Amino acid sequence: MKRMFGSMAVAMTLLALPGIGSACGNGAVQFSDNFKTPDPGWGQSTSFVKIGGGQVQITPAVNTADFVYNQPLLYTQADACVSVAIGDLTKPGEMSGGLVFWIQDNTHYYIFTERANGTWFVTRFIANRWVPVANGKSDVIKTGANAVNEVEVRINGNAAEGWINGTKVVSFHGQPPDGGGALGLYGESENDRANTWTFHDFKVLKLPSP
Repeated sequence: MKRMFGSMAVAMTLLALPGIGSACGNGAVQFSDNFKTPDPGWGQSTSFVKIGGGQVQITPAVNTADFVYNQPLLYTQADACVSVAIGDLTKPGEMSGGLVFWIQDNTHYYIFTERANGTWFVTRFIANRWVPVANGKSDVIKTGANAVNEVEVRINGNAAEGWINGTKVVSFHGQPPDGGGALGLYGESENDRANTWTFHDFKVLKLPSP
């Protein structure tokens, strides 16, 4: 995974992308943001994270990663989803983007991300290092530049599931923060160029009915 760049704006935003129907669960809405008037919990835009105008854009420096999260809101149970797309790119296997969850602070968190080559990853960042949890490849991931995918994480205590475009691709267990963790957005850049990830329509729902 990429070296984290220290621009974190405390709250990072998620963007909703057009052209894809919602694949989230059927639970009641706990929180949603279309980023036209962003919730102040996301914090302010930075050089690498732009929040507002109906979207969030994350453009990490070359060969680094960056993310934003809504710091005041903590969850022990949630169904979080967002629409995400990567812009112009040359090496789709070098960077990923998606959701950050079980966030304790900007040195302890998990990510569930997809790449434009059809692969997905669950990874933990702790003690200043990346710890792989699970990874795979799925035909449900739309590939290439500007392809829109809906990335979803369902958390329930120490159990979690990763979904892409309405299809579950992984179930796993982790170590969430005591009292719940925050949720946010995450993106990486290629090894030799900066890339822009765009997020739309961020939602946090109650867990869906069985």
